[in-house]
Amino acid sequence: NLNDNKFYFVSQPRPATLEKSYRPDSFLEVPAGIVDKGELPIDAILREIKEELGFTNFVDTQSVSSVYLSPGGCDERIGLFYVQVTNRERLLEIGVDDEQITIEKFTEQKMRDYLDFNLIEDAKTLILVQWYFLNKK
Repeated sequence: NLNDNKFYFVSQPRPATLEKSYRPDSFLEVPAGIVDKGELPIDAILREIKEELGFTNFVDTQSVSSVYLSPGGCDERIGLFYVQVTNRERLLEIGVDDEQITIEKFTEQKMRDYLDFNLIEDAKTLILVQWYFLNKK
């Protein structure tokens, strides 16, 4: 976020990781979601950022990569994007349907600490945080 120089993540319960994660009640990750039929991946991530974080003013969007999550077991491919936002016109309500989302704001140092201490357990989030430190710093 360009207004407060913070990095925004979502934290939500993920049944597959309950009691296996160092955070047993929630899972920290970047916003993500399914690309709807006829929708471009960039449009999907902007929709998800709006739904999950409430941001509607996108300053910079950059495609980082497109990766297979587990090529030995499935053909799911995800697009990864870096998106800068501002607080201008931020929505107050977040989440869709039954999502139990909590927003977590990180300073750059906290994000570096999470990386250094292996506290990022989500693959897409890990890739994007590493990409940030390699390309934006």
